[in-house]
Amino acid sequence: MAFYGDQLEPLSLNRALKASGKVILCRGVTDSDVLFGFFHSEHSLDSGASDRIGQPPDFLGVVIHM
Repeated sequence: MAFYGDQLEPLSLNRALKASGKVILCRGVTDSDVLFGFFHSEHSLDSGASDRIGQPPDFLGVVIHM
């Protein structure tokens, strides 16, 4: 597993959560996933805590299944 992330201020319902940009998929491998979004730096990286489809806990975003 690899990831890139930056820390945010604590989240609340008083502030909008947004992301923007472009994503280009040049090559995909069968049975692989790409996740784009927001995650908890400790909870989401615990490999034993993923649900049955492989999505980590405390994740909000988009999952691309190939």
